[in-house]
Amino acid sequence: MTVTTLRKLLEEVLPYVGAEPRNMAQRDRVEALRGRINAELAKTPRTHRCSECDQPDGGYVVHDSLWAAHGNGRAVLCQGCFEIRLGRPLTVDDLKDVPLNRLAISLVRRCHERQP
Repeated sequence: MTVTTLRKLLEEVLPYVGAEPRNMAQRDRVEALRGRINAELAKTPRTHRCSECDQPDGGYVVHDSLWAAHGNGRAVLCQGCFEIRLGRPLTVDDLKDVPLNRLAISLVRRCHERQP
């Protein structure tokens, strides 16, 4: 898996996050992107998989104090498993301002904007 390929796929799907497809063509586009993303993630090395659920980690970096309180030491946790430990969804304020988080911050903002 190349980070560039995955980043491009995630940027393509970003406009659809949290929104219902408006028509069949849009739904098919989202499903095709989801399939391509899953295929790329399936190539993820074992060292980049969640230590709890074994799913590929999409990559995010939280503040050190938050990881110390709810993380898993030096092991990898996917965002979903970390949120379970945290007891709530991640917010933009939880994420460090580092290049890896730019896409994650965009996704979190979009999800929160679309929630009632």
